[in-house]
Amino acid sequence: MKTSDPGLQASCNPEPSGAATQPVTSPAYPRAMARRSDPERIFTAGRIAIRNRLTSTGMDEATAERGCDAWILEATGRGLPRYGGGFWQDGWAWIAEERAARRPGW
Repeated sequence: MKTSDPGLQASCNPEPSGAATQPVTSPAYPRAMARRSDPERIFTAGRIAIRNRLTSTGMDEATAERGCDAWILEATGRGLPRYGGGFWQDGWAWIAEERAARRPGW
């Protein structure tokens, strides 16, 4: 590529310059971040996903939150592990069944 700007020409050069690149860091993104999965964060993300899925079907947010709360109570009563795989997938199915049965408040 031919250009009169030496900086642009250098940045477009496909040949390695020999200099190591450094990761971009800033105070907003500390260099050492935890990469381990946190069960509570995963649980919360699942809840948010189900709430958003419910609101995308036309349900208002408060009702969707009540549905999630009701599922947590139901799952606790059944002895289901809160952090087990499939907790919120089962919750979606249960909430759908409750809605289909036209429970008051759904």
